[in-house]
Amino acid sequence: MHIGLSHGVGHILGALCGVPHGVTSCLILPHAMRFNRAVCGERQQAIAEALGRPGGDAADLIERLIADLGLPQRLSEVGVPASRFQDIAEHAMSDICVHTNPRKVRGPGDIVELLERAA
Repeated sequence: MHIGLSHGVGHILGALCGVPHGVTSCLILPHAMRFNRAVCGERQQAIAEALGRPGGDAADLIERLIADLGLPQRLSEVGVPASRFQDIAEHAMSDICVHTNPRKVRGPGDIVELLERAA
């Protein structure tokens, strides 16, 4: 089982920035899904089907669901500035969940890119 990037980064956003874990999933999950698409596209198609949109982009559908629920979608909405991204990324590299991600996270730079997309 892969816990992955969304949870690993979420742990650090909670610890360093005080963002509740459920909110971190809203912020990071769609971007982590896009990062992982190349290695788990079939699983993501199953998500799209479960959301009633066979053939749809699962990350976009999850992002739309989060928006429809009125939940935060950007790190800026919860007070996480871009100036913290490098520190968050470096700490996230020590979280075991990041190392169980379906697609290998090569280093903090991958996480900074993900955080920039979620900014």
